[in-house]
Amino acid sequence: MTNKPMGTLYIGSTSNLEQRIWKHKNEFYKSFTKKYGIKQLVYYEFHESLERMVQRERQMKEWKRDWKLARIIEVNPGWKDLFDEFSERVIDLMEQYEQYPEYHQDILPRKIPK
Repeated sequence: MTNKPMGTLYIGSTSNLEQRIWKHKNEFYKSFTKKYGIKQLVYYEFHESLERMVQRERQMKEWKRDWKLARIIEVNPGWKDLFDEFSERVIDLMEQYEQYPEYHQDILPRKIPK
């Protein structure tokens, strides 16, 4: 996450991305992200396990700033806020689940925050 292109960066991990980002955007946490106005999701990854997710978070936190910037620019050169796009993907999954629940039980996120 960032506050602007090439700005302050924040790396975190969660099992519920849409809820976590919503909370950061709405300054739910009294934290680093609130202090620096970090509200834009510019990069995210999914992992097969919580263990791997935490391992990757720790790894990326050790990276030099230039490496982090290069990774963001590689996948999101316009520094677009990916939250809306991500939320649309979640809504699509939820709609698919409603139509075919037996095929999607293991991939649905928790309830989307309003």
